[in-house]
Amino acid sequence: MNTFHDLFRQPTRRVGSASPPDRRRELFPGFVERSPKLHLWSADQPIPAQGPRLLIGVATWSGYDMNLLDLIEEAPDNGVRVDVFDVDSVPSAELPRTIPNTSFLQTPFVGYWVDGKLAESASGFDGRKLVARVCGLDLTEVEDRMNTVTSRV
Repeated sequence: MNTFHDLFRQPTRRVGSASPPDRRRELFPGFVERSPKLHLWSADQPIPAQGPRLLIGVATWSGYDMNLLDLIEEAPDNGVRVDVFDVDSVPSAELPRTIPNTSFLQTPFVGYWVDGKLAESASGFDGRKLVARVCGLDLTEVEDRMNTVTSRV
């Protein structure tokens, strides 16, 4: 199975080059569909009225975000529904309605709902910490993985 890090590593067009265009945004839904743990979210889906739900807005061009999704895939299932979306697919004016009480300065944008009520939201480093806590990930392992992003290998 291809990892989300593989999606991040897709060749992208550089200014003045003949490289292929950036297709990561186009390919992202297929990667999520093949995921046993992640669900592709769209604005027409209601928030589940029961149980825990994590919504994560990622940038397909961010190695940090793609590695975070891989870590979620590798973790044992803990019963939390994890919905994801590409932040570039949502108009910026809609983001505050998508995940309330979040600063939208750095991805990932994360909201955590319990029984239909928003319990917590965060973005950037704090968003990764929220994902780690809710998904049962070791924060040190998360940050160690983030430190490997610049290698793109």
